[in-house]
Amino acid sequence: SPNGSFLAAASHDSYIDIYHVRKAYKRVAACKGHSSFVRNLDWDVSSSFLQSCDATRTLLFWDALLGAQISSASSMRDVKWATQTCLNGWSVHGMYGSRSNGSEFTTCSVPHLSRQVIAAGDDQSNVRLYRYPCTHNNAKGLQFRGHSSPVTCVRFTCGDEHLISVGGADLTIFVWRT
Repeated sequence: SPNGSFLAAASHDSYIDIYHVRKAYKRVAACKGHSSFVRNLDWDVSSSFLQSCDATRTLLFWDALLGAQISSASSMRDVKWATQTCLNGWSVHGMYGSRSNGSEFTTCSVPHLSRQVIAAGDDQSNVRLYRYPCTHNNAKGLQFRGHSSPVTCVRFTCGDEHLISVGGADLTIFVWRT
């Protein structure tokens, strides 16, 4: 969590377990509600809420301290997220546009400091950059090629000087200057 007090761990059992770091990693909550394995999760800046996305692209919201699902997505619309790795939601829906080429996003990340762009990787070996939040339908972004297999992960370094992209079958790691 951004405040360093909690650790959220998701796995193929479709649960998210929350552990209290300062209490010898005692499990304090279990978030249950996904129908498939959890692929991504993000903390809010106050370390109170989580958003998570599973393999079926279902986006769920959680009270992290209770492990309780928040069923009203609209009540979470003004929450400021510390990270953005979930591929669904208001702040990223413009990336999808018509997606007429059939490609599918596999990963995304927002810089820690500037938060003005979002990087995304897709199954067609591309790394793409969009303005963040990316809310306009059919948003135009920049496309970069380099990988020869689907991009499995993109993340900005702590100081945002570089973007790291990881290829799947091509077994490559690219370091991009930002």
